[in-house]
Amino acid sequence: MSGASLIHCSLVTLALSAAALPAIAQETYPVKPVRLLVGFSPGGGQDIAARLLGKHLTTSWGQPVVVENRAGANGIIAAEAVANAPPDGYTLHLFTANDTVNAGVRAKMPYDTLRDLALVTTVASAPYLLGVHPALPAKNVRELIALARTKPGQLSYASSGTGSPIHLSTALFNLMAGVSTIHVPYKGSGPALLDLVSGQLQISMASLGSFSQYVTSGRIRVLAVTGATRMAQLPMVPTVAESGVPGYEATTWNGIAAPARTSPAIIAALNRELARLLALPEVKESFVRLGAEPRASTPEAFANQIKAEMNKWSALVKSMGLQLE
Repeated sequence: MSGASLIHCSLVTLALSAAALPAIAQETYPVKPVRLLVGFSPGGGQDIAARLLGKHLTTSWGQPVVVENRAGANGIIAAEAVANAPPDGYTLHLFTANDTVNAGVRAKMPYDTLRDLALVTTVASAPYLLGVHPALPAKNVRELIALARTKPGQLSYASSGTGSPIHLSTALFNLMAGVSTIHVPYKGSGPALLDLVSGQLQISMASLGSFSQYVTSGRIRVLAVTGATRMAQLPMVPTVAESGVPGYEATTWNGIAAPARTSPAIIAALNRELARLLALPEVKESFVRLGAEPRASTPEAFANQIKAEMNKWSALVKSMGLQLE
């Protein structure tokens, strides 16, 4: 074979090898443990969802998915850590509604939500439950509103942080119901619920997954769900809208994001695997037990959702005149 032919063959081999690299990366990913960062303390709804997802991904991949709780700043600490992580697919972020609130209403952010994070897919969405401490003499939403009106500024409600969706959802309830209650922010819904159970405060919204053990034991009384319709898991519990606050609706949701500049092949592989898992009956059942509806999407559809949510929260905070810390 001539020298020219040898060179030609070498170039062809190199070209074919280069073309195969994304496919090889896709087929072998992951080859080591994956970190899934959650912006809230253990015990809350988002933490429970992350651990459920991590468990199924670990089984599917044969590699550990380690959930890390980086609580604080309404989820900003965890999101910033992911935004600054190597874009290799081994550090993921449980993207939540909090991330869109932060991006939509805070003047200064240590990262750009849409520029510094690569969106993969939505995972699930769910309404909140509106619950009270059982010592509170309110058996339904109308009674809660009546009680709050007789005690303006005396009843307190918990949230997973100032400017969090739970904070804004409860503030919206106050506005629409014409009541005034005191906001007590926490670093996650887990600690908030412990203080609700102990009677340190009287009101809170949380997911079914967060509330369930306390509701079963009678330590929290659920008054309503915040979605547009009743939950299949709690058919006897009315919506807030049908309980005296017409038009009220609030939901929470989550998804998965990676650092920007993560390989498109890895993003595509993640998207496919998560969509496959979320369609499995046993995975769907697990999320339904938490009161959530599993729902996968394309990265593009997820990005459009994020933009719409950012605009919504920004407009809501402005209309309410809320001051975020």
